[in-house]
Amino acid sequence: MKAVILFCLFTSFSHASSCFSDSSTELETTEKYKSLFEFETEIQEGSAVISIHIPVSLEGKEYVIGAVLMDSIDDPTFFIPIHATKAKNSYIVAYILSRELVRRHFVTFTYGEGCGISVTLPVVLE
Repeated sequence: MKAVILFCLFTSFSHASSCFSDSSTELETTEKYKSLFEFETEIQEGSAVISIHIPVSLEGKEYVIGAVLMDSIDDPTFFIPIHATKAKNSYIVAYILSRELVRRHFVTFTYGEGCGISVTLPVVLE
């Protein structure tokens, strides 16, 4: 049994170590692609409505998943995946935040399997 657990740990660590990425690489990637993400925000009386048009692919890597992170990128107080709906030449993600949750938050989008591309952007509510 111990051998099976060690084998699982070893294969997990070996896979994780083959996809090394540091924060400067992620910042460069975000800077490179941020203009491809179109935000629409609307503040209503009790909530904020956020819609984002995102690319179908980046560098030939298909969109995989997106998420909302509250307060911090590295140590969020709230994290939830968001669903994307296919439009003509893009995907659209949309969500609503109640007044209590309208504060500093980010969205992150991942493209490609394995060692894919991630773009993390702040959401500016006006």
